[in-house]
Amino acid sequence: MTTTEVYHAIDEYRSAARNAVRAGFDGIEIHAGIAYIHAADTNAWGGAPDMQRILAMLRPNFGGTIIANGGLDPASGETLLASGMADMVSFGRRFIANPDLVARIRRGGPYNEPNQHPFHGGGARGYLGYTALPQAQSPV
Repeated sequence: MTTTEVYHAIDEYRSAARNAVRAGFDGIEIHAGIAYIHAADTNAWGGAPDMQRILAMLRPNFGGTIIANGGLDPASGETLLASGMADMVSFGRRFIANPDLVARIRRGGPYNEPNQHPFHGGGARGYLGYTALPQAQSPV
């Protein structure tokens, strides 16, 4: 990339980040150098969760931002943030199962439970088969 193209790309990322914040997100993730660590506890999918052990190794040894993911719900995510062990949390399967997750978090639920069987190969049903809250219940 030329210097001009690099600055253009930076402006595009800045614009995308602003749009994400306007849409209700707390932050964005850009896959690049080591500004943060995104720790995904894949054991939480079907085994014994390891997030506490993962974060206990990371936090004392990494001064940057730590994003926790895997087996979290809004309450456990809030607990992690309050403990200082994670700076941000992200939701994958819970976001797929709740297309209006931000509104549900604001309300305190209720939450659709993820059905992982149709994820990543179940056609549109795996991503579009979940219902949103009725508009009258969703906060503006």
